[in-house]
Amino acid sequence: MEHLAITTKHPLWRYEKISSVHIELSSKCNAACPGCTRFMMNSPIPDPRLIQTEITYEDFVKWFPKEIMSNIYYWLLCGDYGDPMACKDIYKILEYIAEHSPGNIQVNTNGGLRSKTLYRQIGELFAQKKPVNGVIPKRVITFSIDGLEDTNHIYRRNVKWSRVWENLLAYVETGALAHWDFLQFKHNVHQIEKARELAYQHGMIFILKNPFGVDGQAMPAYDKNLKLDYVIEHANNNGYPPYVPADPRYIAPKFIPIKVEGSIDCMSSRKAPVPYHDRSVVEIYIDALGRVLPCCFVGVRMLVTHSPEAIQVQEIQSQMENKNSLHHHSLKEILDSKVLDIYSKSWKSKSIGVCWNQCGKSIDKDRKIDSLFKDAK
Repeated sequence: MEHLAITTKHPLWRYEKISSVHIELSSKCNAACPGCTRFMMNSPIPDPRLIQTEITYEDFVKWFPKEIMSNIYYWLLCGDYGDPMACKDIYKILEYIAEHSPGNIQVNTNGGLRSKTLYRQIGELFAQKKPVNGVIPKRVITFSIDGLEDTNHIYRRNVKWSRVWENLLAYVETGALAHWDFLQFKHNVHQIEKARELAYQHGMIFILKNPFGVDGQAMPAYDKNLKLDYVIEHANNNGYPPYVPADPRYIAPKFIPIKVEGSIDCMSSRKAPVPYHDRSVVEIYIDALGRVLPCCFVGVRMLVTHSPEAIQVQEIQSQMENKNSLHHHSLKEILDSKVLDIYSKSWKSKSIGVCWNQCGKSIDKDRKIDSLFKDAK
């Protein structure tokens, strides 16, 4: 993806500039992936601080009036803690977006939630090729499937293969666009070509990805008694021992500002995806609680206590109180109040850790986000 140079001289998150929305429709999920921050210590036990909720159709329509819908060229329905298919109003929300926005729509799901009837309905909606100003938007479901029947559940714990495959087939049979996102691990790397072949057989785009969390060490999967169940290793089988998940009671020290030379190239501003790749987009992230945030990397740190970056983000959110909540203010009020500028103003000094960790660049460091995709054949 091509990125734009951003400086704090040109405010980033303003109502009239927003043209991309990443939204978490629900913080609920059927899976228990070991690396997910919704669980305690890589176990299937949900963090008791997690508020399991969802965004209603009424909320969505109130938050996104038609005046801004026409400006949005990209919608990503994905989350830090939940699966969008857990939102009971997802179809009504997608209908509203399709009717009032010219934008691409991408729904990311593990595929194991809800019924084939719903997936068929979404497929029929997405398969409609209605030009908007002479351009046909791309509307797609991305299925996160990390292996085949005998391996997908190793990382996508609790996800039933039979349900995934039934839902996937119901969707692709409508002719709608589908992606197969495949996280490569040691236990599924031998199935990559078979999965790629299956994807092509069903008209899907296959995307191979590198999992964060197992690149420098193995990932442990703990059981409901917080005992080690098994270990997930990197596809390269680098032999690193598994890390030990931090005790939730551990509180990390404060973040120390980065002193090395470098700059922050914010992922929130970038070139729009095809067919709008001649335009730039400015993106916001909205979590299931209705909080407007710079990106999902900020959002995912709202519960973590073992990371200095996370503690810093939580302190910032505490200072904001309800100033970035769509349950208390309109999107225009939030963005025009400049409440998110605390992030962009930090880029020069590199004083907010999450920004540097994900989007920082230096002589010997590329942006972490750029290492996510292995290929997109």
